[in-house]
Amino acid sequence: MTARTGASVDDTTIHVLHVDDDPQATALCKHRLEEVSDRCVVVECQDSARALSLFEAEPIDCILSDFSMPGLDGLELLAEIRARDEHLPFIFFTGRGSEEVASEAISAGVTDYVTKAHDAGTYEMLANRIEHAVESHRVRTELTRSERRFRQVTESIDEVVWLADPEREAVLYANPAYEDVWEQPVERLYEDWRSLLDRVHPDDRRRVADAIDDLGASEYEEVYRLVQSDGTVRWIEDRAVPVSADTGAVDRVVGVAKDITRYKEAVEERDLVLERITDGFVSLDTDWRFTYANDRATELLASDDSLRGDVLWDVLPGIRTSSFFDAFEAAMDDGETRTVEAHVGALDAWILAHVYPADEGLSIFFRDVTERREREQRFEAIFDNTFQFTGLMDLDGRLLEVNESLPGDADPETFVGKTMPEAFDLPPASRETFETGLERARNGSFFRDELPYVVDGERRVADFSIRPIEDERGTVVELIPEARDITDRKRREDLMEALADVSHDMLRAPTARRIHEVAVAAATAVFDRPVAASYTLQPADRALEPTAWWVEKAGSVEPVPITDPSNAVWETVAEQSSSYRPSPSDGGAIGADSIESEVLVSLGDHGVLVVGDRRNGAFTDGDVDLLSLLGTMVAAALDRVSGRSAIEERDRVLERVSDDVERLSVHTTVARETIGAIVETDSRPALERSICERLAGLDPVEGAWIARFDPTDGIDPSIWRGIPDRFFEAGSGSLIGRHHEVLEQVWDTGSTRAVENVLAETETAAERREALDGRIHSALFVPLSTTDAVRGGLVIYGPTVDSFGPETQSLFADVGEILGRRIQSLERSRALLTGTEQLVELDLFDPDCVYCRLADAVDSSIAVELTVPRGDHLTQFCSLEGDDAGDRLDAIAGMQIAGTVEVLTDGPASTLVRIDTATTDLVDPLRDRTGTLRSLSATPERVRLRVALPHGTDVRRLVEAYRRVYDSVDLVSRTEATQGAGQSVVRGTETIDALTDRQREALLLAYHSGYFESPRELSGADLADLLGVSSPTFHSHLRAAESRLFASLLGDSAPDEGDSTEDAR
Repeated sequence: MTARTGASVDDTTIHVLHVDDDPQATALCKHRLEEVSDRCVVVECQDSARALSLFEAEPIDCILSDFSMPGLDGLELLAEIRARDEHLPFIFFTGRGSEEVASEAISAGVTDYVTKAHDAGTYEMLANRIEHAVESHRVRTELTRSERRFRQVTESIDEVVWLADPEREAVLYANPAYEDVWEQPVERLYEDWRSLLDRVHPDDRRRVADAIDDLGASEYEEVYRLVQSDGTVRWIEDRAVPVSADTGAVDRVVGVAKDITRYKEAVEERDLVLERITDGFVSLDTDWRFTYANDRATELLASDDSLRGDVLWDVLPGIRTSSFFDAFEAAMDDGETRTVEAHVGALDAWILAHVYPADEGLSIFFRDVTERREREQRFEAIFDNTFQFTGLMDLDGRLLEVNESLPGDADPETFVGKTMPEAFDLPPASRETFETGLERARNGSFFRDELPYVVDGERRVADFSIRPIEDERGTVVELIPEARDITDRKRREDLMEALADVSHDMLRAPTARRIHEVAVAAATAVFDRPVAASYTLQPADRALEPTAWWVEKAGSVEPVPITDPSNAVWETVAEQSSSYRPSPSDGGAIGADSIESEVLVSLGDHGVLVVGDRRNGAFTDGDVDLLSLLGTMVAAALDRVSGRSAIEERDRVLERVSDDVERLSVHTTVARETIGAIVETDSRPALERSICERLAGLDPVEGAWIARFDPTDGIDPSIWRGIPDRFFEAGSGSLIGRHHEVLEQVWDTGSTRAVENVLAETETAAERREALDGRIHSALFVPLSTTDAVRGGLVIYGPTVDSFGPETQSLFADVGEILGRRIQSLERSRALLTGTEQLVELDLFDPDCVYCRLADAVDSSIAVELTVPRGDHLTQFCSLEGDDAGDRLDAIAGMQIAGTVEVLTDGPASTLVRIDTATTDLVDPLRDRTGTLRSLSATPERVRLRVALPHGTDVRRLVEAYRRVYDSVDLVSRTEATQGAGQSVVRGTETIDALTDRQREALLLAYHSGYFESPRELSGADLADLLGVSSPTFHSHLRAAESRLFASLLGDSAPDEGDSTEDAR
């Protein structure tokens, strides 16, 4: 069932289809309705069947129908309409005004029921009910669209977005991020809103609970801690704003909770560094007087008092002429931090100082680095074998070595001697991060964090780390800084965070103009673009009116209304999808100067946001995606201010959540039922029956059946549930027969296939009748397969159109693989328990093959007595029945094949021939499937093979393998037999013969040459010559074969000694 797309909520015209077999009644109703309502446009129809065609072809907003009509009556017409659109307004307008008729209509799903009368009041009431029903239907349709857009925004961000009703003290919605942050299911929050306090730190719980109790009275903003299940603590910044109803009372509260743990940890680390500091620290006022000095400072400055009030150059004579004082004065003048390392003559020591200016003077951290300067030895390291920046740094953060992986074309020598903040132009926050990492590394700890920096005026972000290097005493002597640029990744994360803030602003925006202004500000400030303009669609004027804009370059013209339908913006409005123009040839949609690329962002039914840049191809795919997300947010906000109430938003959200929960429940149930069927059954029939019964019992499934495939008989349905038996007895021309064809295609491809609308794909009335009778509106065909074979097919029917979406198809594809493997396991177990195997007879038709040519040459049938694969060729022994030995010998001698044909013995009734061919095509398909060739015979027309295969082997694929070699292959029969029935004639597949190849050759040649008869026609030496071996070797093989055969017949085991020696000879 699909929902029709009718007119938008803003369209006032209502298209009414009036169905009544009385033309006078439809004409009167059209006249009266259009007279009392200027919104109604009535289409007359006197035939119910034609009404369905009009419904499919015309934009109908409401159907007005009589109750009793020939053909399809009113109730039947209602059923047909509901099968296509379950929410379209449908009103009975009939003269049968009884409670029984009204009750029957309401039960069938009618929207309203009006009794016919000819007074004006009746048609005014009818017009009012039509308008009310259509408005409700349009609002519901639009709410579904807006809810989808809201979902896309909230479910793609890391912040927790929540919606609460302060009057009911209940949480109405929370996005999936809640479960990640609070580590508890969102359903629990819906049941008890105070459950969120369970994770709140005990010291913060009362404060947060009191703030929540006052929710709605004012803006809500709290910072508190969450205790995770592993004991770690998360810091949360939770903000919310009240949303008022039309009456002015607070109706809902919308909030966003953000994880600020990293920020809190950074603050704590900074405070910890200050507490642990071991450097000298002094503060100077603007008159260069000491206002503070810690103990370490007085010690380093060799002073006996606190220094408070002393002038700098009185304490350190000569300081005014040093580089220190130059740095102090520069920091005081420009307010920039300075780091300086120099020799202080008054102290006879090297001092490293970090100078931090403030309004009241300077703060200076310093230390004596004389010993380090005296003992420091340069440390050579290889850095240039990596694509990321790597350097060597002293304990004060000064670079000693750097590799060539530097921003732009920077010269490594210009970095040496500078601190990281100086070399990479770090902003203040990054300098603080660097100092924190430096301190940790100096204390022997590895440090890693994100570090913003500036290159050629462009702000970038690096994944930065400092690793300490220790000497043999465990003392940290130097540091290794490393950095990898992650600007693109961070930019996307920052944009997502910024868009979350933008969404908050839009929630607070009271008017549509303010929302457009926020959108333009976000496009220019957040995305850092020089041009943006937001247009409002004016349908009546067929124009796009500029509502808000910003152009960076002074003197640029302001945007003007867009009325030209050839403008690219109109395509965005029509398709309601964003587009990217990397190099517009018309100068851009806005008309601003020098626009080289632009993105046209759809704002739904409300207009277009145009974002431009003066660089060609300046937008990435990620930029376009995020701008589209911004457009979705703007459209949702405009929907809200244009009349969408908070209660409607809540209903949409809850409906979507309910659908997700229902879908998850179905998937879980299918998985559980599949596992249950596998666990509880121990045979294939029981497994198939259990699966069908379990699936047919699920809500979204109307019925299910399983089929097996036989290469000779085709598809064989083995079990079905929820489907009438007569469907499977109908044969070809039925719905099941058509689905046989689909199932064969699924078996061939090995892939799941869904039929979204079964009725639409029927070809005969019988198929359509069966689909309607069985409530079969969609179907899913699933192969029960393993990697080497298809074990069967599962067909599932759904009661509605498109019952099986992509997620469901993927789920049942996995179910099919699981059932296929289980069927394979059950068949192998049965074979082991019963000792059976498949026996398959194949006819190979190829007159050019050596066997058919040999049979044709001797005008007789042949039988292969023994086949021995020898690497890349075969040795075969064939017996020829019949007389005329001389003719046979001449025919064989004249044969030309890719190998040799040699007559070994020629008797009065049979001839033994040895064939050596340079091909193994005959046995390769069997080797791949661990099969066994039981017999082979040939006539001039065909070769017949009798092979044994393990249970579960796909016979079709074996046939296909032979068809790739021979002209034509037919499957003659397939039976089940005890394993080992018949003697194998192939060595190297799965033969049960006890003799070695040489022993079998000797025994076979002796038997067919009459060696065991008296008188002998050929001696042992003659036979040895035929085999190409010495006479003693031939007799040794023959005696060993006789010994093994007699031992087998007499129940004893033949000796194995000498076998390997004989074969070697």
